[in-house]
Amino acid sequence: MSGAFAVNQRLTKHAICTKRGVVSAQNHKAATIGADVLADGGNAVDAAIATSLALGVCEPWMSGLGGGGVMLHLDNESGRASAFDFGMVAARGLDPAAYPVVGGRANDLFPWAAVKDDRNIVGPLSMAVPG
Repeated sequence: MSGAFAVNQRLTKHAICTKRGVVSAQNHKAATIGADVLADGGNAVDAAIATSLALGVCEPWMSGLGGGGVMLHLDNESGRASAFDFGMVAARGLDPAAYPVVGGRANDLFPWAAVKDDRNIVGPLSMAVPG
């Protein structure tokens, strides 16, 4: 691997299969918990919520109730598909001048431009409002 991607990142997810579906997550235990929900009769949304809660325990630095994401949902009865976007948003009072770009790449998972003192990543100025 080269470019903006770190060579130490795992590019696969653990997948746990049941007769009622598949749950995939970076953490094997969390995926297993979601698959157990499916096996016990829960639907995909139930399994996703259970997996997310488990990830909040297993990987609290990247996951949990305060996070964001996207979801596509297909209602089997109506055939209607819905998209949900619950990404994080910046606080209304955010001042972009508080995040001066200093050149180079951030010391983070994402390859965005570096900000002075990593204040967009660490500390009170790094917070976003969960979606």
